[in-house]
Amino acid sequence: MTDRPIFHVMEFAGRGDAFFGGDAADWGLRRVGDGYQFMSAFDALLKKAPTAYFPTKDEAEAAAAASSTRNGLISAMEKRIDPKIPTGQIEWFVQHLHVGATDDEVSSEIVARLTKACDGDADILGQAGAFALACHRANQDLVTKFRL
Repeated sequence: MTDRPIFHVMEFAGRGDAFFGGDAADWGLRRVGDGYQFMSAFDALLKKAPTAYFPTKDEAEAAAAASSTRNGLISAMEKRIDPKIPTGQIEWFVQHLHVGATDDEVSSEIVARLTKACDGDADILGQAGAFALACHRANQDLVTKFRL
């Protein structure tokens, strides 16, 4: 397990168990096009919407707050990175990028390099992209800390 966590978000809303007539539902934040949307696991399966992953808790909470339509309790949770993801190689690669590279450049390069290896699995690609951005943020923080 790496020391650079990534995050995913859940929204808890409603009252009472749906089996007993309540309307409580826990929805995950999913990537839809260029944005995010909370939806049930069943709807995400039908729409083939992958889980949205974020490099920092603050970014996860900001995206969730902007996407919430039910005004439920939002919780950004740490996600255990899939062991199929080559975190060591990603970290090495990102450390050799310029700290001024944009987030899109970093994540798209990682996705392009892993797409064939993971058969285009959107969940793994999302986790790998978020992990690469977490590494990129750490590099940017070092530059800021040492005033390079």
